[in-house]
Amino acid sequence: MALQGLEQGLEFTKIQSYAGKILNNLSETHRAELLKKIAADLKKSQQKHIKAQQQPDGEPYPKRKAQRPLISPNPLKFIYDAYGAENWRKARLVYLSTWRIYKFGKGENDKGKYITGFDEINPQSNNHEEIFLWDKIFRLPTDSNKMWFLPKDYRDHDRESHDEGHEKFNLSRPMFQKIRTARFLKSGIDNAAGEAWVGFLGKVANLAETHQNGLTEKYRKKIKRYPVRKLLGLNYDDEQRILNYIIDALEE
Repeated sequence: MALQGLEQGLEFTKIQSYAGKILNNLSETHRAELLKKIAADLKKSQQKHIKAQQQPDGEPYPKRKAQRPLISPNPLKFIYDAYGAENWRKARLVYLSTWRIYKFGKGENDKGKYITGFDEINPQSNNHEEIFLWDKIFRLPTDSNKMWFLPKDYRDHDRESHDEGHEKFNLSRPMFQKIRTARFLKSGIDNAAGEAWVGFLGKVANLAETHQNGLTEKYRKKIKRYPVRKLLGLNYDDEQRILNYIIDALEE
């Protein structure tokens, strides 16, 4: 068993050395069934340890390093004038108890600016940080260069109590919870070659490789080296299950 065509995947080289001959002696149908079982099983085991924030050997992932306090402690309230999911224009009131502002690209215009934060007014935004494009925030018609940030009122007093909670959530939320889903973590087989594979494809593979091997990446205009966080890997239990699958196939 091996991996082919994956940018960041799970290697089966240790198993391949003593399982390859056995697989070749199976019929094509039985080999395909066996490879499917192994690929599906290992995909679940990878998802399980990622969800538990652990390396394949059971060691916990290195924790995130504390970042510079770029979260603004001052609430921000504005009217956001953008398009909704149905592609029609929809303006809504937004209240961000904590927020960050970013700018990408060169030049003095504001087209590259955006704000991220938790919208306290929109219930669909709970625990999900949204992106608000700077040029979609409502502008005063009398002055196109001035942004209309609204003053707080009595309805906003209770919302301020969420500031500390959002900051903690943003820094301590589990890592890799999105890419461990079936949308990004894939598995499959190549029956003709006697191969099973588990891994990430496309752009997500680059992210996985960075953490898998502890590589560097440009972050906030600086080069940052990430600690090794193994997203994919075999442990003793994985190897024993693979061997049990092979033994069961021989006894059928």
